[in-house]
Amino acid sequence: MTGAESRSFVLRRIALSIVGLTVVASPACLSSEQLGSTDFSCPSPDGFRAVSQMLERRCGTLDCHGDPSRTFRVYGRAGLRLPRTEEEYLAERQSTSGQVGSSSAATTSSVSSGSGSGGGDATTTGGGLGGGPFGEYVTGGTEPTSEAEVEANRLSACGIEPDLMSEVVNKKGDPGTLTLVRKPRLTEAHKGGLLWKADSPAGDKCLTSWIEGSAVVTTCTAEVNRP
Repeated sequence: MTGAESRSFVLRRIALSIVGLTVVASPACLSSEQLGSTDFSCPSPDGFRAVSQMLERRCGTLDCHGDPSRTFRVYGRAGLRLPRTEEEYLAERQSTSGQVGSSSAATTSSVSSGSGSGGGDATTTGGGLGGGPFGEYVTGGTEPTSEAEVEANRLSACGIEPDLMSEVVNKKGDPGTLTLVRKPRLTEAHKGGLLWKADSPAGDKCLTSWIEGSAVVTTCTAEVNRP
């Protein structure tokens, strides 16, 4: 290879490298407007507090889904706390929807691409997380699981597989296809092992009844009280 050919070859390699870096780096340059948001159907918040309590009991310990690094995060009094006061949560809901809560069979939520929710314990002086009355708003503290944490748990559950959850909520799919349902049944690999069998009258019924549109609270309570 002559000197000219060698220089030409090196230049081509450099040019290809620049193109490759541009392709790899381009997603990081997208604006929030370009990333946009994705709407999906999520089961109703009606009755979900009982479902949330069951998920907190079975899944929400700090070494499991109470770990903020998990995709499916479970907040609650005995595990990961959400760093927002109740007042902040209610004000946010009021400003974005004009109302708090919903009585519909299913609600439509929105997930922004590239965004994430924070979590974990935090302490401040004179009023707990973010100020306000929550001086004991920490893991194992005196404050019960807040409405903000219950709602965060609901959206976290729906956000594991939002498209598939939408199909199930809209009666176009079976709850048994969801990772949220399959993992505790151990029909899909699960670090936490078997939590309950399919069609069990407590945990499985609690979860699937909520997904299907009407949470059977007594089954959730039965699972929470199960040793």
